[in-house]
Amino acid sequence: MDSQNGGIALASGLAQSLAAVVPGAIVVRAAGDVVEVSSHLVEWTAASFVGQLLNQPGDRRALIETAAWNALNTVQDFVTEVFRQPWPCPLDPSASSGTMALPAVSLEESTLHMWYGERSTPSLQLRSIQVDGL
Repeated sequence: MDSQNGGIALASGLAQSLAAVVPGAIVVRAAGDVVEVSSHLVEWTAASFVGQLLNQPGDRRALIETAAWNALNTVQDFVTEVFRQPWPCPLDPSASSGTMALPAVSLEESTLHMWYGERSTPSLQLRSIQVDGL
């Protein structure tokens, strides 16, 4: 797969995984190699430029993780701004008010795992993406 199509494929997979877990008033979609997030509740949008991040010089596996983490972070920031409260909240009831479960990713062989929170007890687990060929 060439680098442009790799960015498109990754953006599509990320958008699908994120769209499945965001609150109902939020829309996540892929536009080419970009993950876009929007809502009818606000007049602004946000975007993660997955293709640009993926096509930098460097280790391909690290670039895939970086691009995925950026998309998760962008969507988290957007949802948090729209609703003016942390999203997603950590599972730990002792966490201080206003604390968010932070995005995390791990590429294991050809499977990209994504979640918010602690790996062992994620607050929100996303559907994994197969990235072989990117």
